Amino acid sequence: MLCFLGLCDDTLFDTRYSWTQTLVNGRHSFRGFKDTMFQFDKENTQWRMNLYSTQNTFAITNGTEYPFGLRVWEVQGDPCYQHEGNTVSLDFDCCYAKPTPYFAEYFN
Repeated sequence: MLCFLGLCDDTLFDTRYSWTQTLVNGRHSFRGFKDTMFQFDKENTQWRMNLYSTQNTFAITNGTEYPFGLRVWEVQGDPCYQHEGNTVSLDFDCCYAKPTPYFAEYFN
């Protein structure tokens, strides 16, 4: 199981994910436990996280490598991040891994 650390409590995005066996644009995709899927967008060289229930709520991070660890995500349509173009640092990692120093305060 993989988790996003850094999302607010009221986010629409899932916080827990599983690695799928499905390759999309040459990369495995990730499925949230409730309403979120994210996958690699080869055309725009970015990872895109979408809700199944609406395409108006999404988050993107640039790069071709799997988005593990601490990365900056641009979030649209989530009530926690209502400003257009809002960015947030999220840590995507094993749920039981020791968090990066940025998120260590959540585990003390």
